[in-house]
Amino acid sequence: ILKPKEHSRGSMLSGPLMLGAYANTLAAFSFAKNRNVHYGAAVQYATSGYLGVQHAQIFYQTVNSSDTNEKSLAGASIIGGISEGIMGYYFAKSAGLSPGEALMTSSNSAWCIPEGYLLALSFQNTFSINDLQLLRALALGTSYYGYYIGYSLTRRYSYTIGDAIIFNNVIGLGYATMSSAAALALKGANPSITVGAIALAYPVS
Repeated sequence: ILKPKEHSRGSMLSGPLMLGAYANTLAAFSFAKNRNVHYGAAVQYATSGYLGVQHAQIFYQTVNSSDTNEKSLAGASIIGGISEGIMGYYFAKSAGLSPGEALMTSSNSAWCIPEGYLLALSFQNTFSINDLQLLRALALGTSYYGYYIGYSLTRRYSYTIGDAIIFNNVIGLGYATMSSAAALALKGANPSITVGAIALAYPVS
């Protein structure tokens, strides 16, 4: 009797992630129909919607660590992506963010995801709770704090799309360099968590 193959964690997450992204794209078309869309707010909608899918997945896995129901995870991803995208749109519109400022705001949120993972790894021996729950909770918290950091920067400085792209590339290169250095310096070290977080967090620009 052939037994069904067990799905890896990566394949379990990829389906809901894609569904959330597709749903967010369809929602964007419906939302923008017959509406004058502010360019900066549109950028914020796209990037916040993308982050919302990830935030929803992280939150769902934090509170349901033993639940691997793909349908529930997909539902959370869709709701998270659309709702965070819409909130981001109205926030950017009311704040008058330019496209570069909107991308900078979301970029800081995105890069704070691996920051949260690294912070949790630094203190994981201090806490008695499940390590994965700690990783996810701190990644989620620091990512939302990243929104605040990014927005605060845009109130002090003016950013263009090019500035935000350079910001992402420099930080991405820095993380990749540190991960490679750690792999070479520490025998048996596995930098996959850092690399995976970077790949997940890198915003579309």
